Amino acid sequence: MVGFIDAIKNIKKGKVSKEEILKLYKTGTKLISQREYLEAISIFDEVLSNNKEHWQAYNSKGSALMRLGKFEEARKNFDLAAKIAPQETSIWVNKGMSFSLVNLYEDAEINFDLALQINPKSIEALNGKAIVLQKTHKYKEALDFLEKILEIDPKRLDALMSIGVTLQKLKLFDKALKYFNLVIQIDPSNLSAINAKGVTYNLMGEPKKAISTFKEMFKLNENSTSAQISIAYVYQTQEQYEKALEIYERASEDNKNEYNQKIWDGMASCLTKLGKLEKALKLYREIMARESGKRKYAAERSARFVEKLKIKV
Repeated sequence: MVGFIDAIKNIKKGKVSKEEILKLYKTGTKLISQREYLEAISIFDEVLSNNKEHWQAYNSKGSALMRLGKFEEARKNFDLAAKIAPQETSIWVNKGMSFSLVNLYEDAEINFDLALQINPKSIEALNGKAIVLQKTHKYKEALDFLEKILEIDPKRLDALMSIGVTLQKLKLFDKALKYFNLVIQIDPSNLSAINAKGVTYNLMGEPKKAISTFKEMFKLNENSTSAQISIAYVYQTQEQYEKALEIYERASEDNKNEYNQKIWDGMASCLTKLGKLEKALKLYREIMARESGKRKYAAERSARFVEKLKIKV
């Protein structure tokens, strides 16, 4: 950080060179990679106080603000960057992301399209567009954009995974397995791909293959919470609620009984099926107190259902 300190001293003295501004900017981008977003914003402001045409600083400041959840302020900075450098793909990609992250998919798509007009081979723009199409349930269209990514980079793992998940949504399970296997072939330690493969087997109505696949995750991580949750869920779908509850409870113990929405929701669901309504209701109320949005609404709905069952009993 010596270069940064020297650059700041020189700025205060009014002696600023292009090299020092570049040092400052690089320091800001490094701070973003270290998740020091407020500090990064401060650095970008220093850069901009000395060069108001530094579009990269506006763009990176917007990126830091976006990571802090300040989406409107982030977009103002992306707009300032775009006025200076309208042909820079990354600006439109970032602005698209700022809309996508708050579920404003139509606005997000407009910006990803602008990025693709400038650079049709921008992997970030192609991926952003695909995500928007997936979120709006346009899975076949999403596949087209994901396949374009593979034309550029055939071994790109996130694209291979995303294609697999999209095919899974389309219930093309055999094809989905092919892509998850490709990911595992390239990266044998990829827990997400192994888990997705197991989920696909369960969706195909092959619970034994699903459980066997999930157990492979323990070879890579003997305390894999996601594997325990997935195995428990398979038993749930098979209406083996005692067995499922046992695994959820073991996962909770391994997690030091700390809050985990998937574990607690799974336990509550099994307890409901087993007629242990007071315990189920307590868990749903805990989830309601900790969550917001769809998860909170789902817990509230489940709690009301349990309360109705209690009245009947």
